Amino acid sequence: MKLITFAIASLMCHFAHASVESDLQQYLDLAQQKQLDQQITWQRLMYADQKQNSEVGYVGYFYAKDGKTNLKSELQADIKALFLEAADNQSIRCNFPARSRWLMQQLNIESTQLPQANCTEFEDWINQIKPYKATLIYATDFMGNPSSMFGHTLLRLDPKDQKQLNLVSYAVNYAATVKGDDNWSYAWKGLTGQYPGEYSLMPYYRKVKEYGDFESRDLWEYELNLTPEETRFLVEHIWEMQHVSFPYYFVSDNCAYRLLGLIDLVRPNLNLKQQFNYAAIPIETLKAVDQQNLVKEVVYRPALETQLLAQAKQHGTALAKVAHQVAFTEINQAEPVLKNYSPSEQAKILEMAYDDLYLQYISHQVDADFAQPQLRQLLAQRSQIEVPKQRQEPARPKKQPVEGHHARNLSVNVGEVQGQKFIELGHRQAYHDLIDPQGGYRTGTQLLFLDGSLQYRDDKLKLEHLDLLSVNSYNPIQPFKSPLTWGFNLGWKQESIEKGQFSEDQQHGVMNLNMQVGYSLADYDRRHLCYAQLQSHIQGGKDLDKGWHVGAGPTVGCMNVWSDNINSVVQLELPYWQDLNQWNLRVGTQLQYSLSANDAVRLNWDFEQQDHKDWNKFGLGYVRFF
Repeated sequence: MKLITFAIASLMCHFAHASVESDLQQYLDLAQQKQLDQQITWQRLMYADQKQNSEVGYVGYFYAKDGKTNLKSELQADIKALFLEAADNQSIRCNFPARSRWLMQQLNIESTQLPQANCTEFEDWINQIKPYKATLIYATDFMGNPSSMFGHTLLRLDPKDQKQLNLVSYAVNYAATVKGDDNWSYAWKGLTGQYPGEYSLMPYYRKVKEYGDFESRDLWEYELNLTPEETRFLVEHIWEMQHVSFPYYFVSDNCAYRLLGLIDLVRPNLNLKQQFNYAAIPIETLKAVDQQNLVKEVVYRPALETQLLAQAKQHGTALAKVAHQVAFTEINQAEPVLKNYSPSEQAKILEMAYDDLYLQYISHQVDADFAQPQLRQLLAQRSQIEVPKQRQEPARPKKQPVEGHHARNLSVNVGEVQGQKFIELGHRQAYHDLIDPQGGYRTGTQLLFLDGSLQYRDDKLKLEHLDLLSVNSYNPIQPFKSPLTWGFNLGWKQESIEKGQFSEDQQHGVMNLNMQVGYSLADYDRRHLCYAQLQSHIQGGKDLDKGWHVGAGPTVGCMNVWSDNINSVVQLELPYWQDLNQWNLRVGTQLQYSLSANDAVRLNWDFEQQDHKDWNKFGLGYVRFF
């Protein structure tokens, strides 16, 4: 009897195995018939390049030995893996849920046809996230970090019906993983792809504290109109990428570029990533998403410092200065100061004092031993004043980032220099200049990358200037702190020199490095900003007397936004050149009228005087941003 039972069981197993083999071959044939390996979603799941090889270097991403270089072989291996028995959490459906889901949908494979897959690790992970909708987050530019000078994007994943609690949602972040204490080499390694870029998942409130509180960067939240099914598919793919990294490039293969790839994955008809082959500036990728009508709703989340300055504007600079004094004075000593004010003014002072001290505390500018008890005392004192909350939400900027000008531009400038007619053609790769239309950008930030122009004059064509990188951060003095304004410029320019002397007739090219530091002042809306700095100059070129010279002197300037269409910049420099023992007066002015966010007309005048000799240049230009 046992022998008969064993024979029947063996026969049934044989038929079952034969049935599975038959089903498997049927699906392999169907995949061949449909040419699934050529479909765009499979190509994107595999990160295929133009040579049909995968960009992924992690060997665990592939089931076929030649899967990295043969995507058809990998597809066949994955189909076979679907029909294999596997230990808990080891099935292909556990390790690669998005890939498995797509294959099963394309081949009409029911889960009941496959061996049971026990994926507790993945299920626990995704049930904690509960993805229902996705929101693209843009953190405005931050000059304190080379990788964030152009801003940063991340993706928030929200459960259903959790709009008021989205701070506890999870966010997908793609960033460079930096190990060690890199300092001067950090920017170079980031520009040359020497750091691995990896996806990570974290609570959104952590990024809000990092960007909005610690770095004082406003956040813009763009809810995408992805369906719940598309959002889950995207998150399933994030699980697949937990061991995968790519070389991270600050300018090209960065956070914005990789997040576009995730959107492309779930919307096969889109080709967002292909629009950014050599540079992916976050604000430009946002515009590409917006142009595809992917944005459902926009929310502005002001940084803590933005909120504090809004209170200072609302309550007045005088009360704000008192609040700063109270923030760092023990309450029993501050009470005589507070008694000079009405209850409502006291409430305003204490609220600003609390926010001021908290901002300094989380920025590690104040010791915790003082800050923590002082914050409690300020709250206790405020609770004793029976006046409603005095804080008001900051006004949302007139223009959101996607409504600002594009980062690149082309320009033409015609005019007269030293009595000779000229025409200049200019081009800039990125990003924002003080004279550019300010809507959608943080006023007081200047970042120029590969900005140059060619000039035709006196039947000669020459390179007028080329700024490789120019960075200026104008941080105005405020009632709560006096931050430094700083900047530098590295590039090549024409100087009015001949045999080492200032010339009224000739110009010659020199390599140029400027560095400046000082202070700036602005109104609360930053429509009028003025600065004073000490600037150093280092120049090198064959037409200089020693092949190089250095200078230093004061620089003052103002940037003014007169209306939504008109703005101007005036700057005066007075370097003292050590080799000539002479002061060099330089004045530069620009007046702009914006025809639209991406079209502008400019008047410009540049003047120099040295050794009782003058150099004048007038121009009228047109700029097109694209």
